[in-house]
Amino acid sequence: MKTMFDAFEEHYIKKVGDVKGDDPCLEFIEINIPMNIGFWGNMGIVDIETTGIVPGKNKIVTLGSIHHEYLTVIQRANCTKERFEEVLKDYLEMLYRVDVYDLYAYNCSFERNFLIAKQEWKEIMPYRLKKDECVSFAHFGFGEGKDVPAWWHKFENTHDLQFLHDIMKHNMNCLLKELAIFSVNYSNCVED
Repeated sequence: MKTMFDAFEEHYIKKVGDVKGDDPCLEFIEINIPMNIGFWGNMGIVDIETTGIVPGKNKIVTLGSIHHEYLTVIQRANCTKERFEEVLKDYLEMLYRVDVYDLYAYNCSFERNFLIAKQEWKEIMPYRLKKDECVSFAHFGFGEGKDVPAWWHKFENTHDLQFLHDIMKHNMNCLLKELAIFSVNYSNCVED
C-alpha cells in the first residue's frame, strides 16, 4: 500500500545528503506541499519535534511550518546536531527574507526556547478551540508528542526511515491542528 510519502516523493520531497560511493548518506528530508490559503500576509505557523523538553540537553529533530501557501517539514536524519541547527537557522532566515515576520506556535515559549529567530514569536491562542479537540487524526495513527523521542531513538538504532515518516506525519498533524485553531481565531477576530 502506498503511503503519503510514496505519493509525494516525486514532486514534493527532497532528500539531502552526501554521496559516499553508491550509497547516499541521508542528512535530512524536506517536504514542501503547496496549500491554497489566502490570508497569510507576513506570518507563519511553526511546530518543532524534539527528543525531550530541555533546551541544551535535548535536540530538535523536526521543524514544520505553514507559510506563503506551503506546508514545509524538515526532518533530521543522519546529519549532526550542529549541521541540522545550521539548516534550521538558514530556513528561518529564508522565511525572514521572504517577509515572514511573525512566527505563530501553539506553545511558542517551547519553540522560542529551542530556536533562535529574527521574527517575533506569537502564541496561537486556543480561546475557542483546544489543540487536541479541534481536528482529530487519531485514527490515522499519527501518535503524540511523547512518541517522538522513542521514534527518534528507534531510527538511530535501525536507520529505518519509517520512524522518521512517523515523526513527520505527527508534525504535519500538529501543524494542521494549529492552522485550524489559528483560522477559527482569525476569522472570529475579523468578525468581532
